Amino acid sequence: MTKRILVIEHDRSFFNRIRDFFSPELQCVFADTRQEALSLLQNKKFDIIILSAELHEVSGYLLCKTIKENTLFQSIPLIIVSEASDAAVTFEQHKKLKFHADAYVEKKVSNDSLLKIMYSFIPSLEHAEKMPEIKESIKDLEQELVQQKKVNEMLLRKLNEYREECSFLRKKVNRVDEQLEIYSPKKSIVRFRDHFKSHDDALLELEKKDREIQNLFDTVTSLRDEMKKSKETVRSETEVRETQHKQVLDQLELDYKNKLEKFEERERKFREIQKKYREATEEFFDKVDELRK
Repeated sequence: MTKRILVIEHDRSFFNRIRDFFSPELQCVFADTRQEALSLLQNKKFDIIILSAELHEVSGYLLCKTIKENTLFQSIPLIIVSEASDAAVTFEQHKKLKFHADAYVEKKVSNDSLLKIMYSFIPSLEHAEKMPEIKESIKDLEQELVQQKKVNEMLLRKLNEYREECSFLRKKVNRVDEQLEIYSPKKSIVRFRDHFKSHDDALLELEKKDREIQNLFDTVTSLRDEMKKSKETVRSETEVRETQHKQVLDQLELDYKNKLEKFEERERKFREIQKKYREATEEFFDKVDELRK
């Protein structure tokens, strides 16, 4: 798990020095004011606090008192750093107070010394510091594994080439054995006998196929004759039916003409009767008019 360090410092270069020196496994968070530092402590969890005694708006010693008075933060190890010339004297006086820091360090000390003090509060940081070395060792092992894998692949290719070469030689030996068997007199006689036998079998098969083709040709000829006869029969039946249809049509046409003549005769008689009726009606009305007069 990544350890988080809160650095409360007005000098950004000192923070950069700590951040760049510590292991990448450690997360350094910067705060340069009292309010920002207290806000970060309330919102995030920190494993250690590095507090500068020289801040702009407030003394680092007073901020130490504020942090240690708070029950939420007082358990976090706090280290005060100072660049004052009389820092050692001030450190001794501050240690006597109720709310004091857990360690005091002058800024001029080396990074290794500061790191050792941090180890005393959080031993796991020492393991975190060694993580880059462990990762580097793992990286070296991975590279060795890659190299070994390449060697294994090369050996496997060589083995496959050897197998292919052996297979080629085996096939070559088999071909030589086959050629030796071919040139054997006994084998030659047997081979020629088999050849002629296969030739006779092929001739018999051809004769069989020829008979099948002839039978098929006869069948096709017979079917063709039957189709020709069927066509002639259909043609004659068609002619007879056409003749019958023509006679029926002629008879129908004659009947139609006769009926039409009868209809015209009836229509003519109807018109004559209608004319006579009209004349009789006019004559009747004339007589009625005369009687009225």
